[in-house]
Amino acid sequence: MSIKQTLMKAAKPIIQPINRMFISREYRLNRELSDIGKVNNVLVLAPHMDDETIGLGGTIRAHSDNGTHVHCVMVTDGSNSVTEMAKEELSRKRKEEMARIQSIIGIDDLKYLNLPDGQVKSEPEAVQKLAVWMDEIKPDIIYCPPLVDAHPDHIATTAILVDALKQSEGEYVIRQYEVNCPIPPKEINVVIDVTNAMTKKIEAIEQFQSQVIAFDGFIDMNAYKSALIKHSGVKYVETFLEVPARQFIAKFDALRDISPDYPKWFKQVNRSITLVWAFYQNYSKKKELYKKT
Repeated sequence: MSIKQTLMKAAKPIIQPINRMFISREYRLNRELSDIGKVNNVLVLAPHMDDETIGLGGTIRAHSDNGTHVHCVMVTDGSNSVTEMAKEELSRKRKEEMARIQSIIGIDDLKYLNLPDGQVKSEPEAVQKLAVWMDEIKPDIIYCPPLVDAHPDHIATTAILVDALKQSEGEYVIRQYEVNCPIPPKEINVVIDVTNAMTKKIEAIEQFQSQVIAFDGFIDMNAYKSALIKHSGVKYVETFLEVPARQFIAKFDALRDISPDYPKWFKQVNRSITLVWAFYQNYSKKKELYKKT
């Protein structure tokens, strides 16, 4: 362990209560829990292997336990991350990790677009392939990354979905899930209790050993966001922004015209030790972007 890692580990017990105090305060909105619902099929669109687990691993487990068939489309080949492995080896390892987590969180069907990790673009072949899968699956709910995100691949993934929706006549429900760039609390309109599924979510996260990145900030956020709910006993939640497909398309196209430089504006919330910094970086700018749409 490096000196930097040792210092961060030592500081964590001091920093975490501060994180909870500041971040939980933003989520005190006295909301009701959302029902997971009895639906036939859901489709999860994930840019990278782990985004589905970080963003909605507990919700996927809840859907699966409720009898819903969970389909997941991985957009990238997983060949680009913080690691010493060669690209081909990393891609293979991450796909092996995904195969392991399928049964843990309850993914029934896993497909890959295999776009180059770190270079995702909405191009005709990927759009057409996704549109065909959507027509075959007929999902009651489509989960995707949000309109505003710190990672370019996440935004490009959402762009692929938007362009596929334009080719479809289906009246889909879109739920945007958070990975590394939280949706402003007042925009959240779906809150799922994942307290009972959290053990499975953490077990799934622990499978992702191929990357040298921190995941503790994501788990902390699931806990801090439980402040949204007025019911006691809810310890962890996952949160979403749900909109009809046509409205989702219009919102994304409005932001496309602005072309904001998200990676320079926002910091990822993956690490506990820097969570407050990441959460509040350009926070007012993020809220303005959501208001514009």
